[in-house]
Amino acid sequence: MKKEIEIVLITFLVFVLVFIFSVYYVSEENKEAISESAVKYETYIHSKDVWEPAANTHKITRTKKYLEQGVSYVPILMFHNVFPVPQNASELTKSFTIDPKLFESMMDYLHKNGFTPITLKELNEIWKGNLPYPKKPIVLTFDDGDKGVYEYAYPILKKYNFHFVIFLITKYTGMHTNFYMSKDEVKEMLNSGLCEVGTHTRDHVNLKRSPLLTKIYEIKACTNDVKRLLNYTPTSFCYPFGGFDRDSKEILKAYGYTMAATEIPGLANLKDDPLLLPRIRIDGRENLQAFINKVNLKP
Repeated sequence: MKKEIEIVLITFLVFVLVFIFSVYYVSEENKEAISESAVKYETYIHSKDVWEPAANTHKITRTKKYLEQGVSYVPILMFHNVFPVPQNASELTKSFTIDPKLFESMMDYLHKNGFTPITLKELNEIWKGNLPYPKKPIVLTFDDGDKGVYEYAYPILKKYNFHFVIFLITKYTGMHTNFYMSKDEVKEMLNSGLCEVGTHTRDHVNLKRSPLLTKIYEIKACTNDVKRLLNYTPTSFCYPFGGFDRDSKEILKAYGYTMAATEIPGLANLKDDPLLLPRIRIDGRENLQAFINKVNLKP
């Protein structure tokens, strides 16, 4: 009898602790939801990133084994935000943000020079032989789900009928913030047929530095968030901070992801691991000619 009472008490205590933790977690989420919209532009999610000058992708080279005849290379471009940036903004903000006028000139160049922007889902089908190879394919990706992508980039992309990919930090998608796209804004882009929605973890964490349970939670949670909010199953992913390891790759595969973008500089090709795709970073401090050089890189 005494043992049974002890078991009941222990069970009750565990239940109470779980309940307290759940209440605390929800209250912290709500606090963050309220305060996030009030923080300054300089201190929001990118404050977690360490700024470094953009990689000199003009000098990217491949070893001989990658230069085989018939191997086609595709530039996957890495953007973040598109927004008018004040002159006194930090180098961090300037590096992550493309001025809308510059962005329009970039897209105009792609249009006039015969590039075909496609999604990662389409690229996967092309490499599998299920879709024809388009003329000068290129992939435009936007990390984080910044609101400027909807307000400034999307109208330009729609004007040229360009396909593109957004990678959402899904914790913020359901919130009403000054910095991130809302669920309705994402839905509008998704329903246009131009946009592929990918994920970028739930909380923007470096998976390489995270324990296994955190990796599982972050990938599972962001996948479920997109399914719940958008009635859409994501198959493309982007590693926050470029951090990945074998475990995170295997978890992505288990949750049905077929393509994942890194921050490794270079051109992608069908011989690459589809869950470790290289990209070319587009830096907001660079001019149109730098962009032209990057999209015309040769292996």
